[in-house]
Amino acid sequence: MKGSPFILLFLMLSISVVLVSIKRSSVSLYATSLNNAFISYDLMNAPGLSEKSLVESLNVKLDEANDKWVEDYNKKAGDVSECYTEQCVLFPENSKAITGKTDIAQFYSQKYPNVSKVKTVQVKKRFIETPTLIYEVGTLITDKQEMYPYMVSWNGSKGTWQRELEATAKKTTSYNDSVQIDAAREKWMQLCNAHNHQQLVKSLYLKDAYYYNKGRVLQGWESLFTEYKYMSQPSYQLSLKPISVLMVQPDLAYEVGKCSGSYGGHYMLVWEKQKDGEWKVSLDSNY
Repeated sequence: MKGSPFILLFLMLSISVVLVSIKRSSVSLYATSLNNAFISYDLMNAPGLSEKSLVESLNVKLDEANDKWVEDYNKKAGDVSECYTEQCVLFPENSKAITGKTDIAQFYSQKYPNVSKVKTVQVKKRFIETPTLIYEVGTLITDKQEMYPYMVSWNGSKGTWQRELEATAKKTTSYNDSVQIDAAREKWMQLCNAHNHQQLVKSLYLKDAYYYNKGRVLQGWESLFTEYKYMSQPSYQLSLKPISVLMVQPDLAYEVGKCSGSYGGHYMLVWEKQKDGEWKVSLDSNY
């Protein structure tokens, strides 16, 4: 997790929570940064628009972006390159990070012959982080009713919404291990707020865990030791509040939540259960 005064200054001049229903699914889109900069953003710059209208407009734009992903995957044999930013990163199941839209498209093209066509995107929640960044969690459903839960961060900085960070895997379980994940998260906060960042990393992150932040991809304990040094500051305090936790497989879960304290933005975590039953982080991301 990252604490940044710049981000804190940028976030949330006014806080509003808006629930919007759209035709394909019921989506909770939490408008947590609807300020003047957001209202003037070029996709939603019509004068007099209310916050609700802005959120509805955003939902339409993101639904269209999801529709394009499905159409390209089905009609172009997995070539979804146009749906991703240049610096995008994909975290598929049982694989290392895949970087760049060309390699991501190649991954999906190789997967295409063995996976039935995607029928729909079922969005669960969306969270506005900045004028050009929105988090989304949901499930891809194939025509054979196979389910692929996912987390995505959308980047709209170039006028169209594209996927910047994505994690997805086939759902194989309905088992809920949230109690153990809650315990791991609580331990994370205890070590963080005790200013023991190295013990935090050693205890709760895989040795090859990733950290993604604004296009930077760091991997491994040593990189995280350096990145998380700010946690050693005596005044640093952080709380994590999960908003959506998706159990994907018996040993895999996705989490999107909200920080409070020294950093007030959203976060994304991929949890992996170890052979000893402990849950550890394989991907940590925030902005």
